[in-house]
This record gives sequence, C-alpha cells and structure tokens, in this order.
Amino acid sequence: MEASNTQMNHGFDQILDQIEKVGEDLAKTQGYSLPIPRAFVPSAKRFNYTDPNAQARLELYLESLEAGSDFYFDVPSGFLVMTALKHIKRGFCCNSGCRHCPYIER
Repeated sequence: MEASNTQMNHGFDQILDQIEKVGEDLAKTQGYSLPIPRAFVPSAKRFNYTDPNAQARLELYLESLEAGSDFYFDVPSGFLVMTALKHIKRGFCCNSGCRHCPYIER
C-alpha cells in the first residue's frame, strides 16, 4: 500500500503551506490557472520526503518561487530543477519524471 502524501510530508507542513501560498499567488498574478489543487506542493510520487536533504531542497524550491524563478540549482544533487511554475507555463507534462510536475495527482 502506498503511503499518502500527508504521511510522507510529516514534519514539512509549514514549508509546504508556504510553497503552496507563494506558488498560487505567483500563478494568479501571472495569469495561469492551476492544473490540480496544491499543484506547487511536490508529490510524494516524485519527491523523497524521507531523504536527509529534503528540507534543504524544499527551502531552495521555496526561495526560487519567492524570487519568481522558473528554475533552481539543487546543491545536493547538482541538478538544475524546473519549478512547478515553469511546468505550468509550458502547459503539459513531458513524462520525464520531473520533481515538481504539477500535472500528477498528489
């Protein structure tokens, strides 16, 4: 049985609420509609909430959204990561397993 997103997010509720609010405000001010509820909150299907670097990654993601950026540099992995905002601007899922894809169910 797959763990629910709420179970996987244990301990991250405050930062996830901030991510959701900042992301939704950004999308609204830029004229984009959200494909699903909580589209900016990383899905447990694509984001490992048990990883020791999860908090740092969420903080980097939040900072990039606050700056209105489409990407952020994930220091622990060395990847350039697209934000959910960038995916929403593009308008579809590319099926590449992106960390912040807003088109997969939460």
